[in-house]
Amino acid sequence: MIHQRLICRMRVTFVGLGAIGRPMAMHLTQRHELTVYNRTTARATDFARRYSARVADTPRQAAEGADVVVTCLPTSREGSAAWIQRIAGGSQAGSHAARLYLG
Repeated sequence: MIHQRLICRMRVTFVGLGAIGRPMAMHLTQRHELTVYNRTTARATDFARRYSARVADTPRQAAEGADVVVTCLPTSREGSAAWIQRIAGGSQAGSHAARLYLG
């Protein structure tokens, strides 16, 4: 019997492209539509160019329309701050909020 894996393509946001985050995000680009945000814009831009991802200017913009938001930041305080910035900024009427947050 041949087994087939069902792969659901999702809109994933990845915040934090450091030594641990970059390889994790790289793997996500193979199967998902990826938006990235990093405090250092050049790092996000370089990543997006190499792996066909979209760059967001803010965590809020990155999370808008995402099915999943993943943060990989040095401290939990920074992870919370990024998520709070997204929520505090509000969202446009009828916008799609992330269904899952991993940080």
